[in-house]
Amino acid sequence: MKKTFLVFLFCAVVLMFGNQMHASVDVDFIDYLPLHVGNSWTLVDEFNTTYNYQVIGTGCIAGKNTYQYTNWEGNPNYANLTHDNGMLVIAGLDGAALNPPRIYDGKDINNPYVHIVYESVPSVTTPADIFDDIIKETIYVKKKGQEIITRVQYFAKGVGIVKDENWCSDCGGTYKFTALLTSHVVAGSPLTDLGTCIPLTTINFLLLNN
Repeated sequence: MKKTFLVFLFCAVVLMFGNQMHASVDVDFIDYLPLHVGNSWTLVDEFNTTYNYQVIGTGCIAGKNTYQYTNWEGNPNYANLTHDNGMLVIAGLDGAALNPPRIYDGKDINNPYVHIVYESVPSVTTPADIFDDIIKETIYVKKKGQEIITRVQYFAKGVGIVKDENWCSDCGGTYKFTALLTSHVVAGSPLTDLGTCIPLTTINFLLLNN
């Protein structure tokens, strides 16, 4: 499914039963994924495969202007991310609204489909640098009463993603790849270039009267 591409929704392996993991962190997640058009993060895995994470533009979703975030260069799929009351929010996928939106406030997300766990990690070492103040996000997909680990991502405060572990559901519980940050561009303060969201009806009116 293309909708599982997100910062926040990938596939892979290790079985867990019930809700064995519970954790949370009290953070403003926007500090760990700076959103500004043009921001980018380049990661390289052990097979020398390059992954380019980018904020590629903005888009209007459910009356809110959002950032379009994609997890590799050329990927046609993206998440619509915004900030609401101190929390990072996935308002939509590929321009279509999520109902309800998914809120990232550092607390566990646990529903019939997915279990996402957050933990604080002291540091992560990458080719780009050693980064402190890390939030670790572990994603489990629920299948037939089991929780299957699919992805583990690490975000550094003020930087963004620095490490990405993808698990393979067909590989006997092993990593498919581990990608580490090699370079990044984080320009400007988060959200400063997010304009006003103009409803479609208003756009139509303006076009008809100009």
